[in-house]
Amino acid sequence: MNTFASVIIPAEAQAAAQAELGEGFFTAPLSADGSMPATHFWSSGLFHSTELNTIVNSVAWAKVVGFTDPAAFLAEQGLQPAVESDV
Repeated sequence: MNTFASVIIPAEAQAAAQAELGEGFFTAPLSADGSMPATHFWSSGLFHSTELNTIVNSVAWAKVVGFTDPAAFLAEQGLQPAVESDV
């Protein structure tokens, strides 16, 4: 079974999270003002029940899990997609 969720982790947890779940997770950078460097990373979409169970119940790294609209969830957390500046 799959469940739609959004998961945000601090940047310092990215390596541990990817080691546990795979390098395809937590690749989208986030920050409070939308600039790099990223302070957080996130994955949002359909998670298999075993993946979500691992994230919610088994991992040691910090995370915030939401089941609402992704844009609203980011706003609630005070984060937005981080992009490189052209300057």
